Amino acid sequence: MYEADLNMKRFKLDQIRTKNWECKKVKKNHAAICNEWKKRWTSLTVYLAYYREFGRHKMGTKIEKALRRERGAMAQLANKMAKQISGSQVELA
Repeated sequence: MYEADLNMKRFKLDQIRTKNWECKKVKKNHAAICNEWKKRWTSLTVYLAYYREFGRHKMGTKIEKALRRERGAMAQLANKMAKQISGSQVELA
């Protein structure tokens, strides 16, 4: 259930991420956003690995909450990056 949702979000976020690296008009705090993105991405993959291993057992609901939190934070970061480049907000969450 969550995996398909995450794959769709990952596809949209990857599109924005590649668009951002190709663009030349980036501001100073773009590097800070990219670093935050990398941290969130690694923690999201770690949480996803835990979720796949434990499923809906004792840790399952805690990991689901963490997955939702990280995914929401990454959607906000993607919106910030898109705003910096194009000046318009992209809806992901």
